Amino acid sequence: MEAASISEADYHAMKAAEMPEKRLQDNVIGVARTLGWRVYHTYSSVRSEPGYPDLHLLHARHKVSALIELKTMKGKLSPAQQTWLRDLHTAGVAVAVWRPIHWYTHQIHDWLANPRTVELPGRLA
Repeated sequence: MEAASISEADYHAMKAAEMPEKRLQDNVIGVARTLGWRVYHTYSSVRSEPGYPDLHLLHARHKVSALIELKTMKGKLSPAQQTWLRDLHTAGVAVAVWRPIHWYTHQIHDWLANPRTVELPGRLA
């Protein structure tokens, strides 16, 4: 009997579908800090402006700043999130929506390691 095989892309998609937002957030923050990024995350958004992005990433040496919204693979942006992201983008701020697939395909790590030469994954266009 032959063993079943799965492509790397299918494996990444399967793992990404299972990843909760909190694990994605913890992974991103951990790697970002290891690579010298300053990371801001509002611990409790109860009295904060609705829809503001989850993370502010800042690397002084690279002279890069970005605001990142994190979502699961099926997660949808709320109207308030859409408005914030659109307005920030219009104002010239680097903004992106990161999903677990960006983690499993190493796009997040690649960008965090080389933000001046690698395209920001999930960047709003």
